[in-house]
Amino acid sequence: MAHRGNRAICPENTLAAFRQAIADGADILETDLHVTADGAFVCIHDATLQRTTGAVGRVADWTLEEIKRLSASYGRAEYHDERIPTLSELVAFLPPHVALALELKTDRFLEREICRKLSAELDQASVRERSMILSFTLLRSRFSVRVQVRTVPIPRSRSRQLSPNIEPRTPNPEPNMNVNTN
Repeated sequence: MAHRGNRAICPENTLAAFRQAIADGADILETDLHVTADGAFVCIHDATLQRTTGAVGRVADWTLEEIKRLSASYGRAEYHDERIPTLSELVAFLPPHVALALELKTDRFLEREICRKLSAELDQASVRERSMILSFTLLRSRFSVRVQVRTVPIPRSRSRQLSPNIEPRTPNPEPNMNVNTN
């Protein structure tokens, strides 16, 4: 599973990261979903834009058009033209042999209309059968019942037990920090 795409080489949750993960042989792409002010599904981990784009504000307060003006380069000049992708942009190039894991990051996914819209988008792209819902929140996981997508709950209390040797990451690194990919 390519968590946020290949974020070791490319900025996380960008089309470049997802394409690189596929080129590297990933069989599942994981992405985080937020909902914009105008109801678009965008692939971004944080509820705010600052860490990955440098912009100030919550994803939920910006329209898709406004978000698309921002560089999602994470401060890396070679990725200046990368943008926060929509779910539609991601599934448009998803190969048929690659599954999709969607982590629902906001309680907007508890709204019936948002559920219907996501369900329709998965159907339109013909990816529902190879999609799964991930969430740290049980209520958001139950969304999958409404759209008939597999659910993989991630209990917080067990996450440390599953990977005890992983060092904790800095919660909010500076966007212009140098990243060593060796």
